Amino acid sequence: KQVAQLTVALEALEAIRREQQGASPHGVILAGDFNSQPGAGPFNFCQDGELSVQDPDALPKELHLGRGLCYSRGPDGKFRHHLDLASTYPVDNTLVTTRTGGDDAFEGNLDYIWHTRQGLRPLARLPLPRPDQVAQGLPNRDFPSDHVPLGAYFALE
Repeated sequence: KQVAQLTVALEALEAIRREQQGASPHGVILAGDFNSQPGAGPFNFCQDGELSVQDPDALPKELHLGRGLCYSRGPDGKFRHHLDLASTYPVDNTLVTTRTGGDDAFEGNLDYIWHTRQGLRPLARLPLPRPDQVAQGLPNRDFPSDHVPLGAYFALE
């Protein structure tokens, strides 16, 4: 499901960039909760620019939804984009952007700011919380959401 949603979003961003051809190249920023940790399909698709339709994360989790999007890919069976994206935050499985407590406790990095390498240069980003700020899980007094805020300043190039 996430790969299909991401494919639609990336194709729309590429279409906008094509429409702007001839103007100076515009950088693209794609940010949000991707529900994907480093190494998973949606993350790899953003970072690498391609993902096999056979990747477990590319297949529908509910088979009654069909595999139409997978079958509509190119002859080599890959989802592709040409945005040349980089993560604004370091790629590190130890970073925590989400931490919940209770019976369904989870800790990990699911949130990202992706930017094109061409046209944008990150200058600064919001710091991630110290371990003591999220030790009891999220939300808490310092972070009123189950996700910590991400933010960045970019220079246009």
